[in-house]
Amino acid sequence: TIGEALKQKEVAHTLVVSSTVLPGTCRDVIAPRVGKNCQVIFNPVWLALGSVIKDYLNPPVVVLGSDSTIEMDLLNFFSNLFNQERKQLLVTDSLTAEALKIEYNVWCTNKMAFVNRTAGVFKRIGADASVLERFFKQGGEQPGRFMRPGAPFGGPCFPRDVRFAKYVSPDDSLLRSIQEINEGGYLDILLTVSLIARKSSGPTKVGVAGLTYKPGVPVVEESSSATLIQKLKQVLPSTGPGGDAILAYDPLINEGIEGVDFCGSLQELIDRSTILIEMHEGMVPAEVRIPVIRPWR
Repeated sequence: TIGEALKQKEVAHTLVVSSTVLPGTCRDVIAPRVGKNCQVIFNPVWLALGSVIKDYLNPPVVVLGSDSTIEMDLLNFFSNLFNQERKQLLVTDSLTAEALKIEYNVWCTNKMAFVNRTAGVFKRIGADASVLERFFKQGGEQPGRFMRPGAPFGGPCFPRDVRFAKYVSPDDSLLRSIQEINEGGYLDILLTVSLIARKSSGPTKVGVAGLTYKPGVPVVEESSSATLIQKLKQVLPSTGPGGDAILAYDPLINEGIEGVDFCGSLQELIDRSTILIEMHEGMVPAEVRIPVIRPWR
């Protein structure tokens, strides 16, 4: 086998895997079989049947996944092969690169499912479905926007419009999935709060950093922070004098949410809390010594 042959080689080799594989394949299956003198790199290809050569030589992005440092000469090789500057190469570990390839295709199928679903809704209510493609091609998709993983969505627009869409299409499984995934974001935070609180013998003081639906805008209506606080009240039933507490700080908001003890500064929030939840990315300093839940990842 190739693995047995590479193990016998004294000169270092590089094995490039381009086929779509399950996450962990390069690290757990291939690397042990080729030996320590062979570096395994996962370099996924983004091909469509009928345009294989063109797609291979013109990838949307060059991804290199390896569990050891990729030397400069190899980076230059891939840079020259795909005619991309070295700084444009996306270098990560093999498992992440493998997962990225699979999830990219899931993202493509999500877009196709969304467009087909929306065209069906348009036709049912008498709207012009042909406008969809023109809208997204002319900039409606806003490439890269809303692609940073983070806190659940909220605010005065998105939750409302999802509800409007469900009113028009009440049995829509895609809309139901969107709401379930968003709700799952809150559940992840609440579970983490509960796990941390169990390790503490005293009252739990949860500090929420950032209340508005986005930084710099004084609007709390259906913000993810306001929704989270309502859910925290269910997880921390013993709130009150001497018991658990929900604290909050936002430079633009200091009232208007029932059951919250507002702090006058971020430092006061840090000093009085036993757990912090950073709902506005970058608001809490990295060196804080108490547990910090950061949905932004």
